[in-house]
Amino acid sequence: VDLPLLHVGDAVAEEAITRGARTVGLLGNRVVTELPFYRAKLESRGLDVLTPSSADRDFAHRIVFDELSHGVFTEQSRNELIRIMRSLCAGGADIIILGCTEYGLLVTDTDAPDIPRLDTNAVYIEAVAKAILD
Repeated sequence: VDLPLLHVGDAVAEEAITRGARTVGLLGNRVVTELPFYRAKLESRGLDVLTPSSADRDFAHRIVFDELSHGVFTEQSRNELIRIMRSLCAGGADIIILGCTEYGLLVTDTDAPDIPRLDTNAVYIEAVAKAILD
């Protein structure tokens, strides 16, 4: 294909680096956190990547497919996702990557303003707009 491609991992890595991050917490479903396609992009840019524990990855995966993709947003799931984000920060993450587009709908900036994060949707849309305008 003779079209320019913009990988979401490259856009997120660039933004994380711009914000001064050296270690990122990658929060996502099991595909995002366990397969190499996203992590490799981040690591190729010199970022260290932390992912949640296996049990927390199970939870993060389950809510995407059982709740969020069906329009179900509960306070219990919001609080649990925030707990996982705080755990990644306590483990050394400078910033949390909301690696599934649905997470930004559940946890907004006002829910946990003390946790630095990158919403994949916002970062990618801005990168695409910039690429188009360039």
